[in-house]
Amino acid sequence: MFEQLSIGPIGVACASEISTLPLRATVQGILFITQMTSVWIVGFVVPYLINPDAANLGAKIAYIFFGFGVIFCVLLYFYIPETKGLSFEEVTPS
Repeated sequence: MFEQLSIGPIGVACASEISTLPLRATVQGILFITQMTSVWIVGFVVPYLINPDAANLGAKIAYIFFGFGVIFCVLLYFYIPETKGLSFEEVTPS
């Protein structure tokens, strides 16, 4: 719940605002497929990682999510362009 109320929708917002008009539908489709695939993989793998009969990580699984979070934050910082103060025409050149 907290993720969706804070940074969860950033991918959808960036895909719809930064991509060019001819590619907007394609970019949003790729984003949706990527999100759903990631959710399915996490939903499938995490129970095995937590289970005492399998990986037995328990609450230590938070370290895995923290590590991926740090990596993705650094990547997003360097790869998502800054759009503050730019007009729509400056953000999406046709």
